[in-house]
Amino acid sequence: MRTNHIILLATILTTWIIPNAVWAQMSVIEPSITLSIGGDDYNPCNNLNIEKKYSEYQVNWQSSNEDIVSVGNYVGSQYDKLFLRKKGTVTLTASLVPTDGDLAIATATFEVVVKGQAATLSFGRMNSQQLWENVTEEETFYGVDYEPPTLRFNGYELNDTTRYFITYSKEGIIYYPETDRWDNGKIIYGMPNIVGVGTVTVTATFPGNDQNEAASAQYTLTVFKKYDLWIGDTQVTGKNCSDILSNGDAAQGKAASFQYFPDLKKLFITNHTDWVRIDTNDDEGLTIYLAPNSYNAIGEIVYGGKGDAPLTITTDGNNPGTISLAANNNVIRGFSSLTLEQNLVITTDPEDITYDTRNRVLETTHATIGVPLSPITKEKTIIPNGTELQPEPGSNDINKVVDDILYTLGHVNSSDGDGYDDDGFIVINSVTTDQQVADAVQNYIPGTEEYLERFKGLTFMIPAGKGKIIFDVQTLNGYAMKVMVGDAVPVIVENAETGTVEIPYNVAEPTYVYVWNAGKSCDANNARSIHKGKMTTVHIKITGVGVQPNQVKSSNSAAEASGGQYNGDIDINDLEGQEIETEEEIEDSKGDVNGDETSNVADIVGIANAIRGEHSTTFDRRAADVDSNNVINAADIIKLVEKMMGQ
Repeated sequence: MRTNHIILLATILTTWIIPNAVWAQMSVIEPSITLSIGGDDYNPCNNLNIEKKYSEYQVNWQSSNEDIVSVGNYVGSQYDKLFLRKKGTVTLTASLVPTDGDLAIATATFEVVVKGQAATLSFGRMNSQQLWENVTEEETFYGVDYEPPTLRFNGYELNDTTRYFITYSKEGIIYYPETDRWDNGKIIYGMPNIVGVGTVTVTATFPGNDQNEAASAQYTLTVFKKYDLWIGDTQVTGKNCSDILSNGDAAQGKAASFQYFPDLKKLFITNHTDWVRIDTNDDEGLTIYLAPNSYNAIGEIVYGGKGDAPLTITTDGNNPGTISLAANNNVIRGFSSLTLEQNLVITTDPEDITYDTRNRVLETTHATIGVPLSPITKEKTIIPNGTELQPEPGSNDINKVVDDILYTLGHVNSSDGDGYDDDGFIVINSVTTDQQVADAVQNYIPGTEEYLERFKGLTFMIPAGKGKIIFDVQTLNGYAMKVMVGDAVPVIVENAETGTVEIPYNVAEPTYVYVWNAGKSCDANNARSIHKGKMTTVHIKITGVGVQPNQVKSSNSAAEASGGQYNGDIDINDLEGQEIETEEEIEDSKGDVNGDETSNVADIVGIANAIRGEHSTTFDRRAADVDSNNVINAADIIKLVEKMMGQ
């Protein structure tokens, strides 16, 4: 008798994700008849043809689970039918029913794995205007950089029969309205609601079912805060605050003209010149920082709220910026107060103007806010220049800045007055009393006529930090020169012979230095100058003024912004000669009142003198505020003693 075999081969392709067929092979039995499953793409609930090599033979099929796979037997047909009903694994048994006596009854089994259809889950987009209609908070200060999504399943919007889960990478930013439909799933209704600021990844997960494989989709939503601050027609948000008007160009080294630092609550302006208006409704007010060495033109600055909102304008006093204001009416209005820091003053205006706190306006149509003098940040010796130190035609006074020094001199056309001597030195014969100095310094801007009327002498500025002021000076006929650094106790200079005098300083911020003829001293000398110049009377002669900064420290907001978005024309971390102090360094310096890099009894005396209003030129106010409460008092002495004792 002939030996015969039957071979059953079945290909079950049941997923869109895996295009290759999944094969299950039947064991070899007799007789030799081949059956195979034909077709290309198979999904659950599709009917698959099983090709039979010899259609005249009947094959009986048995499935271990007909809910997953069943087979239709068609005698005389080339094909039987395989019905894939849902995901799962079954064992199929094939039995040959021979009609030929030469053939034996044969059976074979093989396993069929039915995989589900690959599900697709995706987020679509919708009109962003709909988002605002669903903001859950009354305030409308949220904005998004990504349109909110709708969720689709296999290309269609989700329906009540599809279960899935929504998860968030971070709570407190958005949520979807949702209703429980199953014990293990939820369905989304409507729009996502914005409830916070930040970035969140939203993930939708379909766990799979009888017909479909598991699937997931996600998107990232960033919610930015809107601030009550406008530059022209552009509102400041968390998204645009690093370049509000989109005019910066990092590749070309051009800084953005407007940047806002929410943590510092400061608006940085760098070389903006098109007279744009600045508006705010924030009751906390506004601080405007003028970038170093920048020249800015702003139309007006307006507070439109109802609270008590202060306005502060500041700069880096070591490299000051300037802002010009011009409007059809009052250039600054609505704020409860106006504070100018870092020696900023209103330097130009036809009238002596102040901020009217009752009407909340700076009453002028034009104003420039800046510093009349820039600090001398590099070691420098200034020799008087006679060709530049001449009075204006018809004037008997000099009131001008030459080489970073403001000269306010009187009666310069008289041989007994102030002025420049032909031998190359400045003569100060006019006596200025301490009361006149206090009046000028406390009430008037250097460079104005009012300041000139009250103060005859030299005015210049030193940077924040430590250093020395060096004069090449001679005091004659029993007169004394006084030098006052900021509000420190004036240093009395008596130098009968021409020579240098050094005055150390230690200041926490850029500071004015005032030099004047204080009149007859107690220890009069009878020295006389010998010269060939035009001056017949000489009481104080100054041949040179030098500033020698040993340390130049950053003194304002630019240092705070270092490492942040600020990228003005000057690198904040590389300003000329500056050392950007860390918080640890600032804390370590507390108590070193006289700047000798140690804390001892001399520093206690320095605090005590400051409390009496008699601090020296080396007095560091920030170091004296040992307990960091912005007040210099006995508590700082106690804190310093504790620090010295190691407590």
